[in-house]
Amino acid sequence: MTSSSSPYKIDESRPLDRAALHIFSLVNRVSTDLKTPYIVVGATARDLLLFHVFGIPITRATADVDFAIAVDSWEGFRQLRTALIASGDFREGKLEHRLYLKTVEEIPVDIILFGGVAEGDVIHWPPTRDTAMTVAGFDDAIRAAVYVEVNDNLTIPVASLAGIAILKLIRRKVRWGSAKWRKDASATSSLGLVDNKFTE
Repeated sequence: MTSSSSPYKIDESRPLDRAALHIFSLVNRVSTDLKTPYIVVGATARDLLLFHVFGIPITRATADVDFAIAVDSWEGFRQLRTALIASGDFREGKLEHRLYLKTVEEIPVDIILFGGVAEGDVIHWPPTRDTAMTVAGFDDAIRAAVYVEVNDNLTIPVASLAGIAILKLIRRKVRWGSAKWRKDASATSSLGLVDNKFTE
């Protein structure tokens, strides 16, 4: 497992595009200023590690960027969201957890919250609380995060390959039930993506 002092490095022959680099820089700066822990998750994390770091071809690049951010309160989330919008580079979306980078083809940026705002393993979005989202596994994922040096000035925390796999399996279990989950768990284990380090 990597640390911030000995991170993985993005190969110079497989650099991030300018828009993605800008998103990572902004979110890292705002999160650091607010002392709010975060990790890159989802297909974004997968692409960073498999392609940009290890050079493994991917069949389809993700169109959005996903972050999981630990906040103690909804006020903490509002502060972070306000700061990102105040940068002038993001606009609000219809969904509270989604922002868009202001480019010709706007890039969606999804913010998944966990930590103090969660009730058990679920968050209920205010004000109506009708929208619920499972956040099971994110506490473990952030503890098992790896670090990726994007350039000389930016190193970011990223969900490990094992963490990505576990989070995906949890989400599928919630959506489709235990039978589908067991099938996916078997397939993922056969790929070597689940290891004991994730839960240590």
